Amino acid sequence: MLREAARLAHAAGARTAVVVAGRQEIDPPKRAFLHGLGLTVAAEWWVRPLDAAPGDVPDQDGFEAIVGPAPPVYDPGGPVCLAARLDGPDALPHLERYGAAARAVLAIVPLATGREDVRAVLVARGYTLASEWYAAPIETLAAK
Repeated sequence: MLREAARLAHAAGARTAVVVAGRQEIDPPKRAFLHGLGLTVAAEWWVRPLDAAPGDVPDQDGFEAIVGPAPPVYDPGGPVCLAARLDGPDALPHLERYGAAARAVLAIVPLATGREDVRAVLVARGYTLASEWYAAPIETLAAK
């Protein structure tokens, strides 16, 4: 099914296939399948619960974020704060304060692979890896 979707997407002009998977310990067979098809981890999504801190919502300093409802299949009990841009690890406390003041219950930080500086601070600040985003050139996947 994935290969057929890739074939149709390639015919429509798509250039990159992206597949989301849970962490290693959640679904090893799916990860092995994706690796076998030539997909590699391109990004990770990290999450951390936030305690609401009503008050003035601070400016977005060193990041851009969106606060809104989570998808219906995932309901953390309130709005989430999704980082759209994070300039570096020093921006994480600002993101968290922003999300808490905006009454978000969860901070979500998408992180491209290779950002070990940010990854280390995410771990130190109590974030957990929620999902991995695999990618490959669509023509590679469509040809298999």
